[in-house]
Amino acid sequence: MPMNSDGMNTQISNNDDEDEFNTYAFTRIKNEFDQTFEWSQLAHTHEGTGERRSAWTMSIPPQGFSPVVPVYFTTGFGNTDTDFWAVRARYTADGGAHYLLRQADEKYKCMLKSGDAGQLFHVGIRGQHERSGDFILDIPSGSCTVGLVQSKEGTDGLVSVEL
Repeated sequence: MPMNSDGMNTQISNNDDEDEFNTYAFTRIKNEFDQTFEWSQLAHTHEGTGERRSAWTMSIPPQGFSPVVPVYFTTGFGNTDTDFWAVRARYTADGGAHYLLRQADEKYKCMLKSGDAGQLFHVGIRGQHERSGDFILDIPSGSCTVGLVQSKEGTDGLVSVEL
């Protein structure tokens, strides 16, 4: 079973059982935004199983990466399960105002395939403050992209990522 490579600051919560899956890949967030993330959160659900959520409380500077975490999924003949993804990140700009980034499509789907097993891929959060941006899953078998929504927030902690 793969482990986190996180410097002891990544929490992983899940309601699943790794035995339900037949393979896994590894992922990490890449900050391709023009601001430093105060925190970020990634959630992945493989349809029919529980959610696996990874939350990073460390800051991630522009062009920096979060720790690597495993992503469990199932492949094989007849498998029709869908992979759902969600991302959040918080940054400060405009003299101390807090902003929250999230993907525009709350039920964002991007499928993992057998060729992704054992691979490391990046989840990119790309854009600029007060401009449009993208959430990019740079999966080896085929990348997926969806727009980002930026909103001014007063939140002090991690928000719940619902899938």
